[in-house]
Amino acid sequence: RDFHLRVSDSIRHESAQTKRELKNKHSGLDMMIPEYVDKRGMLGTGTVMYKVIAVTNLSYFKSETQSDADVVQFSVEKRYTDFEKLQSDLTKEFPSLPFPALPPKIPNILLTADALEDRLVSFDSMMKKVAMHSKMSSSNSLLDFLGVSSHKRIEIFRKLKQQQKKKERKEKSEMIDEEEVEEIFKDRQRLKEKRERELAEAQKKWDDGKEEDDELFGAKKKEEEEEEE
Repeated sequence: RDFHLRVSDSIRHESAQTKRELKNKHSGLDMMIPEYVDKRGMLGTGTVMYKVIAVTNLSYFKSETQSDADVVQFSVEKRYTDFEKLQSDLTKEFPSLPFPALPPKIPNILLTADALEDRLVSFDSMMKKVAMHSKMSSSNSLLDFLGVSSHKRIEIFRKLKQQQKKKERKEKSEMIDEEEVEEIFKDRQRLKEKRERELAEAQKKWDDGKEEDDELFGAKKKEEEEEEE
């Protein structure tokens, strides 16, 4: 049993790393209900438990030794009233996402094998729908259902918040770097344009001076020629 899970007599929880592929990569959670356990006695007392298997990479269900990339698998056993409460809580938390009605609630002593199978199919469909929704998969309603303690939730919330701040600082730093690079490029461009202007001015002065020298040389030569005559 993981230290961070709230475990009651009606819940059995085992968590371990798995090599199973995570199908709902966008939500980080797969859930299915492959079987039920009939714990009723001869007189119909007791209850029927439905085994929920979850495969996930969400931090809420991991120990401190497991990394963000690790995928873990665990199972919990739930009774009809647990699914009934979960559906009610999710409907309040996500009113725009309606759920189909659950099979009718009847005394355990009257439950037939067909009725139990109908419940299994209904619960399995419900859990698959929840697992596909990115917000539902980490909602308080579902975390309560799966036994994640408030302490663990606060711990993960702080961790996620720190990661978000770190990401924002990195993005801000990259933005500053980009601005600095752009400013350096502009400075170099301004320096290049200045040098080109200075070179053009120097060339112009050279050309003007050469033209003046040519004129002086021509006049002097002409003067010399006239003196010879």
